[in-house]
Formats: sequence, structure tokens, C-alpha cells
Amino acid sequence: MKIPSSFAIAAASLLAECLPVHGDRIRAADIAAAIPAFGAAAGRAVAPAPLAGSQRRFSGGELRRLALRLGLTPAPLGTWPDSLCFAYPTKPLSPEQITAAVRRAAGPEAAFEVTEFSLFPVPEGEAVFKNVNLRPDRRDGTRLLQGSVAYAPGRVAPVWARVRALAKPRGLVAARDLRPGTPLDQSHVLLTNLETSAAENLLVSVAGLEGMTPRRAIAAGTPLTRNMLVRLRDIDPGQVVQVKVQAGSARLLLESKAETGGYAGDYIMLRNSASGQRFKAKVEGHARASLELAGKEN
Repeated sequence: MKIPSSFAIAAASLLAECLPVHGDRIRAADIAAAIPAFGAAAGRAVAPAPLAGSQRRFSGGELRRLALRLGLTPAPLGTWPDSLCFAYPTKPLSPEQITAAVRRAAGPEAAFEVTEFSLFPVPEGEAVFKNVNLRPDRRDGTRLLQGSVAYAPGRVAPVWARVRALAKPRGLVAARDLRPGTPLDQSHVLLTNLETSAAENLLVSVAGLEGMTPRRAIAAGTPLTRNMLVRLRDIDPGQVVQVKVQAGSARLLLESKAETGGYAGDYIMLRNSASGQRFKAKVEGHARASLELAGKEN
């Protein structure tokens, strides 16, 4: 983003020498800040306020005539200033103010970046952009937005911003709190737009959930990444397993309890539920294992 130009800084410095005005009229109360005698007619309007960025200057003679018109007793001539000027206090809008104004108009789900914005000082107030459309109007992918800052009844200062729309990534988020060991499926997730700051390796398809479980507890609404999940074990410690035992042409099915866990192809320790004997078998799938005996017991 651009920083304030030297012209804008010089203009702000010049206006800073004037007394502040905040409404659409300069009142006697405003003059009383420099000439206390005007405080007796504080509520009386004496002149229209200048437009933002300009000033209204009163000469010493004009001030004395104003005092007489208001029925005030002029102070000794030597105490009058040679002149007084009034202006709206102004300063450039910050990048945060511009971004917040665009977001209010575009909606909380809009993804964009502000590439440039108006730097000329404006009076205090909230920047407003209306009918915001983020579709590019230039080849560089940006769009010019026109807005304003209201600073007095019927008065606005123009502002502008050039923005670039950003595509939000879509990915899976946890639809509810997820715990380790839970076999994940489509009912556990939602596919939605994510913030641009979301981590890499986002899961974008429910196909990536097959056979997976959370590595640790995941709170609802958390974007899911691949490193948050681990493959669900085919057999967990303590699980009852059907073991196919083969010795030559003889086959036998027996029920055993897993003492260690593993995935298909792993060897795990089990305990025969009937004899209590411990043995090692190969994991074949969910709650299934196999044991081959070659003329001797393993």
C-alpha cells in the first residue's frame, strides 16, 4: 500500500494551525476558544463551516464586527488576534480503516486485499463503500471502489480503494468434536470455504477420510489437514480377533484377544481365549489374523 504523500502531509500541517470545527456551522463557542468574550453567545452560529480540506479565515476587523452584531462587549483592541482560521481536523485513513470499510460492504466471507487507497486527509468519521463488487475492472485483477466519509450534516469527503479479490480455499472442517479412534466418514465433516491463512495440506474430499482416525482430539470447526489424521488400525489392543490357523491341509478358526495392535500385514501378539497361550499372528484385516503352522507350533 502507498504511504501518505508529501502534499497530503503538508495540507494536514497547514490545516492543523486552524481552530477545529466539527459541525456544518462555525459558532461563537468555536471563536471563544481564542476570544473568551464570545462565550456569552456560545450557541449562536456566525458562518458556514468550510469544506473539508479548506479553511475559513476571519480578519481582526471581521471578528470585532461579529462581536458587535452579537451584542458582545469587545475586549481591548490589543488583546484581539490579527485573524482566526477554522478547519476540520483531518488525517489520512489507515489501511485497517479502509479494509474494515470494504469488509463491511462486501460481507464477512469476502476474501480480498487492498492494493491502493486514497491518502488525502479526511475528517474523523467512518469510511463507507456502497454496492461493492469485487469483480476485476483492470487487467491486473483489481477493481476501483468509490466511497466516502460523512463528517457533517449533508457533507461527505470522497475516498477510494483499489482491491483484489482472493479466492478462498475450500476444505473439510470437523462437523463436531472428534476423538482418536473414531473411524471417520462423511457425517463427521463439512466442506466449506476456509480463511486464506488456513494451513497447507488441507483435506478437500471425503475420500481422504477412508480408513482414517484423528491423531488427537479435534474441536468442531477445525479445518482438517492430512497430518491431523492417522490410518485406523485394523486391530487394537484388547480387541477380540478371529484367527485362521492352518497346519498343512487342516484349518481351524479360533477366537483370541489382541495384546498389541497393528495394520494389515503386521505381526501382533494375541492370547488364546480358551488356553491362555500367547502367540504371534499376521493381521489380515479388520479383527482378522492368520497363523500358519509348519509341522510345529509357533
